[in-house]
Amino acid sequence: MEGGLHWVGLFYSLIHFPATHKSIEFSDDPAAQSRQLSTRTKEGLELKLHFAFQYKLKKDELPEMYRMLQNDYEQVFTRIARNSVLHVAGDYIAPQYWLQRAPIGGNMTGQLKHDMGEAHAEVSGFMLLKIDLPDVYEGAIVATEVTNQEITLYETLRAVNQTQTETENIKATALARITRIDSDAASRATVVLNQGAGDVAKQNIDYTTDALNEVQKKLNFTDPRSSLLDYYRLQRISALKDDTNNRLVIGNTTATMTLTQ
Repeated sequence: MEGGLHWVGLFYSLIHFPATHKSIEFSDDPAAQSRQLSTRTKEGLELKLHFAFQYKLKKDELPEMYRMLQNDYEQVFTRIARNSVLHVAGDYIAPQYWLQRAPIGGNMTGQLKHDMGEAHAEVSGFMLLKIDLPDVYEGAIVATEVTNQEITLYETLRAVNQTQTETENIKATALARITRIDSDAASRATVVLNQGAGDVAKQNIDYTTDALNEVQKKLNFTDPRSSLLDYYRLQRISALKDDTNNRLVIGNTTATMTLTQ
């Protein structure tokens, strides 16, 4: 039945059971229900475990629990928790308590849930609060972990340096390739430009030659060479402008014609 007012007959009474989650702690805290557990690791080292767990009574199984445990159920739950954790604790060596704390806590939780379930209670939480190993061994483990961290740091730095070196090599290779491509492109461009300039000059010469041949043909020059040269000279003279300082020298036997500006 639920909480509240209930009528009972003469010579009867109600037994109260909590409907909330309850907590049991094993530690050196003065408020803890029990002291920390002392045991040994798989290789025989002294080990002290501090832990706490929360439980809740199964409402539908209260009659069975009462017939089994009466009103001393919390003391029984404390003994069950002690036995469950000790059953698991001795299966691990000392380094595992440093490196595999979460899996060890999970195995303890599973064992405790199973054992508490047989006592008609469910475990809603388990916390592995503290693990105490001999000071000398803990110091050795700390030194080992520091060394491992230094090795990991060194390997990380080496990987970073290697990556940086590879990156610089890739950049240098890319820059060299870019420079080679630029040089090839400039060389090809120069060749193309020179070929174009040569073609243009050749076309100009061809066009001029064709034009002069046409003039020679239409004017019927008697002496093609001298007449054509005279025609070309007169054409250049007619192209001179009056508003410039052009000067023309005629009759010089050493130089046929000199144009200055």
